Amino acid sequence: MSMETRIKIAVVGGGSKLGSDGPDPLISDDKLASEMESKGDLAAAEALYRQTMKTRERWHGPEHPVTLASIANLARVLSARRDYTTAESLFRQVLQARERVLGPEHPETLRSMNHLAAVLNKKEDRGAAESLYRRALRASERVLGPENAETLATAAALANLLVRAEEYEEAEPLCRRVLDARERLLGPDDPETVKAANNLGVLYYNQRELAAAEPLFRRVLQARDRALGPEDPKSLATAGNLARLLQARGDMATAEPLLRRAIEAKGKTSEGEQADFALDLNNHALILRRLKQLGLAEAFLRRTLAIEDRLLSSDHPKRAHRRNNLAMVCMLANRLDESESLNREAWAHKTGQHDVTSGRILFLRIALCWLLDADASLYLGQLRTLLAQPNLTSLGGVDRQWEAADILDELSKRLTTEKAGFLRALVLALNEPGKIAQLDRFSLWLFVLDEPLDAPWPEKP
Repeated sequence: MSMETRIKIAVVGGGSKLGSDGPDPLISDDKLASEMESKGDLAAAEALYRQTMKTRERWHGPEHPVTLASIANLARVLSARRDYTTAESLFRQVLQARERVLGPEHPETLRSMNHLAAVLNKKEDRGAAESLYRRALRASERVLGPENAETLATAAALANLLVRAEEYEEAEPLCRRVLDARERLLGPDDPETVKAANNLGVLYYNQRELAAAEPLFRRVLQARDRALGPEDPKSLATAGNLARLLQARGDMATAEPLLRRAIEAKGKTSEGEQADFALDLNNHALILRRLKQLGLAEAFLRRTLAIEDRLLSSDHPKRAHRRNNLAMVCMLANRLDESESLNREAWAHKTGQHDVTSGRILFLRIALCWLLDADASLYLGQLRTLLAQPNLTSLGGVDRQWEAADILDELSKRLTTEKAGFLRALVLALNEPGKIAQLDRFSLWLFVLDEPLDAPWPEKP
């Protein structure tokens, strides 16, 4: 019998029939719902949990333990589906019933407190969530003991809430307590221990204590790679955390393979043909360019172009920007003819929609002219016209700030001091319009005449 048929029988048929004695006849429906939930089919899980909840309410009443368990199951799935308001209402119903029936410090009551606190945290009701976590933690320590698994889970949840609130002084001892206890009780490679190590690493990273965070992130990455595989989402998230830490420490060369790993894994999924993935490719290509890995940078940019040319309209601003990025890489690789052709294509895409990217295209055009000992006066004139525009914007979501230090350093080796200095000042002016006047200190700029932005470019620079 197929899974779909099983679900239809369970939901349409109203669940199993009540027997006179023996185990709960709805357990098989619960198992099926749990199976759907674990597979990510939350809609099917919700339908099954609703059916078992209604059936148990009829059979046993609204406050019977199995009824409350069904309500909690449904609330959990609704929370996963981001229906936090309904989930909160159901979790409150369960908590209030368990407090009346079992008492305020019964383990099931404490578990309900944690469930409600978690959904309140997701709703950004931090004050209410924190209050419940603290109450549950105090009771759990008394009733279950300070190193009980449920107690440690509550301590970890409270610590994570405090980290998000940047209350690091109180969060750190909680994180350490959870990690130390789980290492002793479960061993260093247990998933719960690994999670605790990651949480402590995140705390240190957020405080910019990078030297303390790095060994924790490395430990977590090694453990998750072994247990889950290098392409598991948790492994990739950890690789990303470590990469960002290494970037913050200025170790881009070590960070780059970790960042690339996540991109390559995403590229193997359906996300590999989406606009967000193209943006990831473009941004990583810029990192590769700065590391002088020009072949890889070119490959990433060409893949970016292939995806975006399929997805974006012919006049989308990113088309010009991406082509100019590729032209920059070709220029750095000393393939000037190819760079010139891509740069020309980028300029053609800017017709009627000039912005900061137009300035970057003209930057490269001027640099190419000087590298080829060609006349750059037309492009300098167009640059003057462009910079005279008030409120020069950045279209298409392109980053307003341009990180071009590697390009400027390379050009300083190939051009005269004045020309290289002018291009450096131009990047500063494009990033900070208030610095445009600093271009006037260059003699090559003083007598430049305005040229219309729609003036045709000659066949060769």
